[in-house]
Amino acid sequence: MDLAELGTVVDQYHYARAERLAADKEAAKLKTTEEALKQQIITECKSNGLTAVGGDIALVKYTVKDKPIATDWPDVHQYMREHDAMDLMQKRLHEGACKLRWEDNIVIPGVGHLEVDALSIGAAPK
Repeated sequence: MDLAELGTVVDQYHYARAERLAADKEAAKLKTTEEALKQQIITECKSNGLTAVGGDIALVKYTVKDKPIATDWPDVHQYMREHDAMDLMQKRLHEGACKLRWEDNIVIPGVGHLEVDALSIGAAPK
């Protein structure tokens, strides 16, 4: 592929990205509407003691689920150490925290660097 063809691909990339960003913006608006309607249904189900409600095309069932939340991290960490319960945590690094340490030249044992290809896009020079 010559540079002129690659330039055409760059422009196509720009338009595809712009179209996707516009769609993301519209999707965010739709999600806001969806969440507001969801909360309205939950509020009405709670206040009326309903476990299900339906319209002409859809039926929703209202349930309450238990979700774990840490209320005392030192206690959680102690439990994990005492019971070898590392499965309670998700295995992923906080990229921002790692990068801040790297900027201060701090080496974190067991953490490597993975090169990830990226593009930034801006206006073409005139």
